[in-house]
Amino acid sequence: MRFDLSNLTGKLKKLVTKFEADKAHDLSKECSEAQGRNAFIAPLFKALGRDIENETGLPHDRRDVRDRDSVLPSGPSVSVHA
Repeated sequence: MRFDLSNLTGKLKKLVTKFEADKAHDLSKECSEAQGRNAFIAPLFKALGRDIENETGLPHDRRDVRDRDSVLPSGPSVSVHA
C-alpha cells in the first residue's frame, strides 16, 4: 500500500469530524479500546499508507502491523500469532 499525500488531508479531516460528532462517547468509559482502534487508529494508519489488514499477504514476521491482545495493566501484553 502506498502513501498518498494528496488524499491525506481529506482523510484526516473526516476522522476529526467523525470524532467531534461523537466526542462525548469517544472519550467516555463506554468506548472500548477496540472501538477506538477500529474507528480512529486503524483508519489513521491506513491513511498513512500502512497495510494494517495485511492485504499484501505477507508472512507474520514481515507484516506492517501485528495483532495482539489488549495490554493488561498488571502484566505484559500477549502477541497473537495467527
